[in-house]
Amino acid sequence: MAKIRKEKPVSTGGEQNDETVEKRYITAKISDLVIDNRNANRGTNLGRELLMKSVSKYGVGRGVLVDKNLKLIGGNHTVKELERQGFTEVVIVPTSGNTLVVTQRIDIDKDSKEGHELAIADNRVNQANLSFDIDVLSDLSTEFDLDLDSMVMDLDELSSSLQMVDDGPLKKPSNAKATGAGDNMEASEGAGGPTSYSLIVALSDDMRERLDEFKEAREISLDSEAFYLMLKMVTE
Repeated sequence: MAKIRKEKPVSTGGEQNDETVEKRYITAKISDLVIDNRNANRGTNLGRELLMKSVSKYGVGRGVLVDKNLKLIGGNHTVKELERQGFTEVVIVPTSGNTLVVTQRIDIDKDSKEGHELAIADNRVNQANLSFDIDVLSDLSTEFDLDLDSMVMDLDELSSSLQMVDDGPLKKPSNAKATGAGDNMEASEGAGGPTSYSLIVALSDDMRERLDEFKEAREISLDSEAFYLMLKMVTE
């Protein structure tokens, strides 16, 4: 059961705003948070692995977002991973959307190795763990008349496009060698690191079938690996 902690009296009458909830926070259990079973982001294998490694190495970074009933608006995958790793306590800061809630890591200096790594890991996890569920998006859009245009989202385009999501296990770059210290790596001497590009390819059903046959014949699991091999074949 969530418990309210107050540093000063909180108004109980009238419409609640940021002034009435000032100085109030709630302690609760992570199990009090409600997972959104219609989350439009299904996540990726790579994203989940990066999230697991980030939480394990750096602990909890930014917070998540819930509604008035403690149902998650953003952060479903994060909460699931924290539960898997044994986190139990949460602090909830009520707000009506007019106040920025800041999480302070008092154990980290941003201008340090750990601080910079955590910042990059935060961005990388968000990037890698995004994979829209077209069926959920379509259902939500129809049911609630969502304004997807303002988010520059076209369901027809999304559903007909092959989104090049790196949805495989975390791998070390081919030009890197292990240093013997966990996951730390350094580039091989004289080798330049690869440059990554985002790519969206629209395929017909026939082309999709031919791509799958190409992957199966070469025992390739990822679309991105197949396209990379094709590019090498036509350029070498």
